[in-house]
Amino acid sequence: MQAHIKGRRSHNDQAITALPVDLAKIPFTVADISRNSSALLAITILPDLQEALAVLRTAALLARSFNSRLCIEIAGMESLILNTPDDLGHKSFRRLCGQIQGNLRKLTSNGLVLVLEAGLTAASFTRADTISVRIRAETGEPKQRM
Repeated sequence: MQAHIKGRRSHNDQAITALPVDLAKIPFTVADISRNSSALLAITILPDLQEALAVLRTAALLARSFNSRLCIEIAGMESLILNTPDDLGHKSFRRLCGQIQGNLRKLTSNGLVLVLEAGLTAASFTRADTISVRIRAETGEPKQRM
């Protein structure tokens, strides 16, 4: 598997060129992870309805797999914090996705554009892993806001 790594230097803000990296050749084991390690990953996208639902389902799968808390904020709905595997069970989460889909469909049919912000925070020293998904609605076309 190959990946391209690129970014910016923080001290002088010069661009770093993309470098192909063969991930299979990087020596890595679970023992290499510090007990005090942490991670933060966040994205913001302008999804259509099906992409937004796919992100929600993926977030639920990750939360269930990692026994993490899942925080969901959807425009026009009450915020939810799902803590237990029962909260993320197939039937109950499927029902919740149906409600979210109806709400998002209503928002997009009114000409609003969805903005999805998703984040994953993991800290091995606290075991307070959190996955969050926030979907808000904005007016206008995505091309106008970019």
